[in-house]
Amino acid sequence: MSNQYSVAEFVEAFKQFYQTIDVRVALLKHENQWRIVCMALRIHIASVSIIEREFKKLKTCFGKMVSPRFRIIQRCYSFSELDNLTDAFSKGYLIFEKVGKIRFDEKRNILGLRGHIPWFSGSGNKADSMNWPVLQANLQLSAWDGLHQLLQGDSEILRDVEVAGYYDPYSVVKQLLDVDFASSTSGSYLWLECDVPARIDSIKASRSNVDNITLTIYITAHKALSNLSCNIRKKRTASNGQPLQQKVLPLKLGKTKSGLQEWTGQLELNTDVDDQFDIELVYRNIGRLHSQGIRPLELLRVEERNPLFMALQRFCPLEQIRDLLEHPEVIEASKNNVGQVSLKNKGRLYEVSVQWLLSSLGLRAIWLHGYEKMKTENYDYGSVDCLAYHELRNILLLVNCTTAPPDQHEINRLMELQHRLSDDTFKNTAVRLYSVLFTASNRPGVKQGVFTNANMRIFYREDIPKMLALVEKGQEIQFIDVIINTLLPRL
Repeated sequence: MSNQYSVAEFVEAFKQFYQTIDVRVALLKHENQWRIVCMALRIHIASVSIIEREFKKLKTCFGKMVSPRFRIIQRCYSFSELDNLTDAFSKGYLIFEKVGKIRFDEKRNILGLRGHIPWFSGSGNKADSMNWPVLQANLQLSAWDGLHQLLQGDSEILRDVEVAGYYDPYSVVKQLLDVDFASSTSGSYLWLECDVPARIDSIKASRSNVDNITLTIYITAHKALSNLSCNIRKKRTASNGQPLQQKVLPLKLGKTKSGLQEWTGQLELNTDVDDQFDIELVYRNIGRLHSQGIRPLELLRVEERNPLFMALQRFCPLEQIRDLLEHPEVIEASKNNVGQVSLKNKGRLYEVSVQWLLSSLGLRAIWLHGYEKMKTENYDYGSVDCLAYHELRNILLLVNCTTAPPDQHEINRLMELQHRLSDDTFKNTAVRLYSVLFTASNRPGVKQGVFTNANMRIFYREDIPKMLALVEKGQEIQFIDVIINTLLPRL
């Protein structure tokens, strides 16, 4: 079922849960007439008193907007007044206290609007009755070509906005209406939202055995809501987003607290680092309510997810690993380093440290100590310090390491070596080869990024903390994504 809904069918499905209609409007006085800059209308599960209190907190936090020509008005209605509000929209006007009747260019049917439920990132507070996904829709209320000229160029309005503590009128709208009102729009708009009375609060993972992971999904919903289930879709990057497997997961009732009902679902699955899952919360009477994408292995504790990296830290503490990778040229022996003899050749030590990093990032890495050169009887193609292979993505990295800035001659030699190895050994295979250079030097400038050409990757000192962060967060696959896809931003 599509996740595009009309406001009317959404309100009809959940009308027993709604209590408040929160209307906030930004008004500008022009030619002695108040006109709408933009309006936010939100239908809430929370009570009128809660919504009014939240708006007061916003004004306390960011400041009131007091101006003879620019103001923000909030009025909360009981949900039972929805018919009166929709009738006013259908007649082309709204009435606000102290400013009177505000007209639109045309009559509007707000219940006929169609909207969607965007991906939702909530606080995860199960007791929070405000923190819901929302159905979003919008429409233009009136065409007003001079609107942005007034907002950006009227000295009186700008002065009042700055005195109130804001940068400009747009920041007032953003903070008090929670609307990104872009200067590229022509005219005034209505942003309409309806609370979704159910959400995915959290997803936890634990390893049930060597091959399988158990996912536990925690749902919070309004206590009167029933007929909930979850769709689980397994995807893999190499499959271009096509589902490899899907399942409907029934949910079990849990505790009820403060009018909110807990639901849980549990699923055992076989997965690897390249798998991603879409979790969709579904209500039988309306369809998809809330979606969340996960990589299950990233949810495991780091001890289970990356035992190699955790064990490494027992022999070489994380801060020492950072120093070995970021500052190999000045690394000093310490009481934590029992292999002090290796410090005599800091270039070699840097190569070993990069091998540790690549192994921790999920690649099978081999240090070619003493066997770096690839040559035939007639020609020396140069050298490689390390080989690294990622089995799931079927990529082979030819890795060189240097404490000095990149040398173009050496880069050219590495590319020549890659070309020869590709032609001689992997020509009729699906293995993809990439040349990678790790340098302990600083990035030379913003215009010179990770990539020098389609098959060459350069990583600088500044990239090391980001790679270690990927390991700690369980997001190692992002490193492989950057290697493969030159369109992705650098780390």
